[in-house]
Amino acid sequence: MTPHERLALQEALQAEAESRREAMRRQEQAFCAVVCVVCLIIIGAVAVGAGFRSVRNMIEARQAHEVRK
Repeated sequence: MTPHERLALQEALQAEAESRREAMRRQEQAFCAVVCVVCLIIIGAVAVGAGFRSVRNMIEARQAHEVRK
């Protein structure tokens, strides 16, 4: 193998490796975005559930107070 061929092969391998690294970066970013969206959905559901529970507790407390009167 001539030095020119060796250099061309090395450059091709480096370009392929960089391409694979970039693809992995994009895949990792996409995965992180999905995880963030799922976490936001879960946090939102917990917040809504806590709000409903708080309202229900207030209604039950008011009803219990009216029954005592």
